[in-house]
Amino acid sequence: MSDAKTFRGAAPAPSGAQVGIVLGDRSEAELFETALDLLDGLEVPWEMTVASLASTPERAIAWAKAAQGRGLRVVLATTSGAEPLAAVIAALTPLPVLAVPAAGGAAQAALLAGRILALADEALASRLARHALEQARAALASDDELQAELRQRREAREKQQRARPW
Repeated sequence: MSDAKTFRGAAPAPSGAQVGIVLGDRSEAELFETALDLLDGLEVPWEMTVASLASTPERAIAWAKAAQGRGLRVVLATTSGAEPLAAVIAALTPLPVLAVPAAGGAAQAALLAGRILALADEALASRLARHALEQARAALASDDELQAELRQRREAREKQQRARPW
């Protein structure tokens, strides 16, 4: 798996990270737990940093401008509060920047980043296909469970109705 799992600044990423994750605040890291698990499962190396436009604008600018030179190929940036971090990062790098709302969506952004990278990586494309198959199986199993619960509910309601004296 990736050894790029560090909180970095604008320094080079010697670990070969392909996805850069930039947060406006350290507290936003929790939003990315599932996304990081997904990237790790797909064997996509990543890096993460805090670069607030409000507190450290020079750091955010330097990080964005150096992202491509460090080997990054896709950026995930949070969009929380009034800080337009994703938009600023997108204006400063030619890389694709996926804006991730503070309310969620990091896992979908990570999946999209993987799909972008898979355009030039057949092994990653295969891992993504396996992931999609696993997700489809899980969704079908979940629907089977839901349908069984709904049948039980309908049967219980029908039994109640039959038991009414009127």
